[in-house]
Amino acid sequence: SHPVSCEAALAAQRFPRTARLLRKREFDQVFGSPLRRSGEFFRGQVLANAGGQARLGLAIAKRSVPDSVHRNRLRR
Repeated sequence: SHPVSCEAALAAQRFPRTARLLRKREFDQVFGSPLRRSGEFFRGQVLANAGGQARLGLAIAKRSVPDSVHRNRLRR
C-alpha cells in the first residue's frame, strides 16, 4: 500500500462544491431565515431549498477567531 499524503486525505473528506454555500447571496438568504439553533460552540441556521440536496456553509466570526489564517483552517 502507498502512504497517503495529508493533503490527499483531507481532500477526500471535503464536501463537493455542489454541497456547499459559496456565494454571498446564498449566505444572506440563510442568515435571513428565522430557523436557528444555538449551542455552546455553534449556531446553526436552516433554510429549505428547492434543489433536493442539503448544502453546508460555514461562517466564522472575526470576534471568535481574529486571525484569518486560523478561520480559514477551521473552515477547511
